[in-house]
Order: sequence, then structure tokens, then C-alpha cells
Amino acid sequence: MSGIGVVIRDSNGAVLVSCLQKIPQAYKAEEIEALAALKALSLAFELGFRSAIIEGDSLALIQALKSEERSLSPMGLLIEDVKVFANNFVRLLYSHIKRNGNRVAHSLARNA
Repeated sequence: MSGIGVVIRDSNGAVLVSCLQKIPQAYKAEEIEALAALKALSLAFELGFRSAIIEGDSLALIQALKSEERSLSPMGLLIEDVKVFANNFVRLLYSHIKRNGNRVAHSLARNA
């Protein structure tokens, strides 16, 4: 069993909301990262946000989300889910951060 952690911050970096979710199925680490991105977008949308920056420490995921290429692999299908949901946003950026910059989300995921 795995978990995901999501943190939504304001433009000053203050935490507005966080959540954690258990993932009962076995997924690869990259797939968990994609599920976390989808959860972050879903939560942000539910709270009324229409502009966001998705930060993640998986460079491969961030590059895939920025890419126009499509893949039918399990990972590619998750990425497409994120991209489709991203259409609900007026402005959305993707940013790669170092793992230690994602500590709060990782801590939440461990506790899911």
C-alpha cells in the first residue's frame, strides 16, 4: 500500500490546505507522483483555484506533463488524465523541485 500527500500553498508559501490519501494498489513511484499531481489539481479545483503551479520532485513526470507527446503506457494514461483535468485551469505551470523541497508532501504520503 502506498500513499500520496498534497500541499496547497499561497504565493507567499504559507500552507492553505493539505491532504493525504491511501493508495491501496501497488504502483510504481512515478505513477504515485502522477496520482499526486491529479489529486492536487482536483483539490485545487474543488477549492476554487483556477491558477496553480504543480511542483514535483520527479523530473520525468514534470517533463512528461509539459510535453505534447502521448503514451499508451500505464504511466502515459495517468499523465493524460492529469493533462485533461488541467484544462479546467486558466493558468497552470509545472515546476521541478529537489526532493528536500517536497518534504511536507512526502511526510503526508508516508502517514497515509
